[in-house]
Amino acid sequence: MPARVKPFRSAGTWTAAVVLGLWAFVAPGPGLRAQTTPEIIDSTGIAGPIDDYTTHTYSVRAGGRGSFADRMIVRRFAQPVKSLKLTIVAGQADDIGYVGSRLVTNARGYCEGLGSVQSPVDVTDQVTIDGNQASFLLRAQENCCCVTGWGSATQYDRTDAKFHWEVTFGGPKIEITLDPEPPDQRYVVTTTPTMPQVRATAKVVGVSPDPTPTTVFTWHASLAVDERYPPEEVKFDDDIVQDTTTTGEAPYLLELEKRSAIRGGRLKLTATASIDGQEMAGETEDGLRIEGKNPLRSDVRSAIDSGVSGGIRGLSATDTANALKRVACQEYHQFQFEPKAEGGIGPVEVSFDDGVGIFQITRTNRCYDPFIDCPQVLYDWRANVTEGIANFRDKVPSARQYPAKLRGKSSTYPDFIKGTINPIRKEAGLRPIPGIPAPQFTTTGLLGADEPNQLLEDSIRGINGFAGDRLYGLHLHEFRPDVAFLEKVPDADLPKLNHDQRVWERVPLTDRPEVGRDYVVKVTSWTTTCIKRASRARRTHR
Repeated sequence: MPARVKPFRSAGTWTAAVVLGLWAFVAPGPGLRAQTTPEIIDSTGIAGPIDDYTTHTYSVRAGGRGSFADRMIVRRFAQPVKSLKLTIVAGQADDIGYVGSRLVTNARGYCEGLGSVQSPVDVTDQVTIDGNQASFLLRAQENCCCVTGWGSATQYDRTDAKFHWEVTFGGPKIEITLDPEPPDQRYVVTTTPTMPQVRATAKVVGVSPDPTPTTVFTWHASLAVDERYPPEEVKFDDDIVQDTTTTGEAPYLLELEKRSAIRGGRLKLTATASIDGQEMAGETEDGLRIEGKNPLRSDVRSAIDSGVSGGIRGLSATDTANALKRVACQEYHQFQFEPKAEGGIGPVEVSFDDGVGIFQITRTNRCYDPFIDCPQVLYDWRANVTEGIANFRDKVPSARQYPAKLRGKSSTYPDFIKGTINPIRKEAGLRPIPGIPAPQFTTTGLLGADEPNQLLEDSIRGINGFAGDRLYGLHLHEFRPDVAFLEKVPDADLPKLNHDQRVWERVPLTDRPEVGRDYVVKVTSWTTTCIKRASRARRTHR
């Protein structure tokens, strides 16, 4: 990824020379038209070896044929350069391109076209190194008219000059020591849950006498995890107290902005300091991370019991807790972290659709994106359970209101009864249905009972989504009116039809979209302790 390039503004004209690390201000010589905006690449925040690319473009009004337009490129590092290799790998010059005195493009005849880098050219010998700074002169020679320079600044569709940097460092540096160093470079969020203590010290090495005792170090910490859909890194840096300072070998402690916050992921600590006017940086090795420890599944079940102890919107605590424990089995076997084991230590489980943890929180009323809106549910298993319960609670009103919505003005169901069902009944010698039959859902019974708890089961359907082709202008729920029953229900049963649960049938799996069609069936197949039960036929009605 190209490094960011920042221009340094000056009122004069600069030559290509670097004298003792300072720019020399002189009048341009014959054939030279120097640029007034050198580019400064600030890489002082990179502690380790560098293997990356930068791109550059500039343009000025053309001078006479043979004149040059020059741009000084300066890159500053956190440490003195030990070795450096610079290669130009691509670019188009208007009209002939040089790095320093080296020709790096083809050279066409007068006004015959642009000069292009034909193949990578090693220009290391054109680089001036001064401690922790490297510089070179990018040049374009005029061979026609109009403008002189490199890349898209001369014309939008032209290729910028692209350089490959390979840099190693020597001399003084900052070393970070973790105290204590975690086993396998892994800190662990406890089952309580609580954050691990991340403690480190910084030290200047390679300088005599040792300046560490009086050196002020500034610390930055980064935590990152990966979303899967679409693949994207999410950083929690803003949740961490940054720019903490320590003096000497006093310990640094990682702190979060909110004391109750729990965060995990890939961890990188960086310490910076100014030593004799030179900016230096040190960072921890790759592979350092914060992961989580799975609680006992009995603790997960107890947390669910506590979360629904008063029942939910007309559903009993017993029925609700029983169902949600089985939902947690279906989602991730009542585990928060990989691997699936009590006491297992690893990263948070992230599914293909970015669902996370015990209840695979994907998108709820409070968490449009759990990585952004409620990151606590990633590494705090109790927060995950709380959000899972809240998500179920949000689905109950939609399930409860469904029968009334079928009878309402936004539904085509009333017209279906009057225009389709009743004519069929009339031809069969039966009386028309006088109202719009859609009894309220039943509200008692455990998940999977022979007499279904319709409100409970429809709410569970809502967790996975009321998805599928719309029915009577409404979302598809777990139950729907049984057309065959309505066509043939005896006249004697009509007065109580709006209280007759035979009106409802379970929507056949074949009438649902493939993804998630059997979600309620799968949830029902688990016991509360995540033991798979032999499947059995489910009653079609009610």
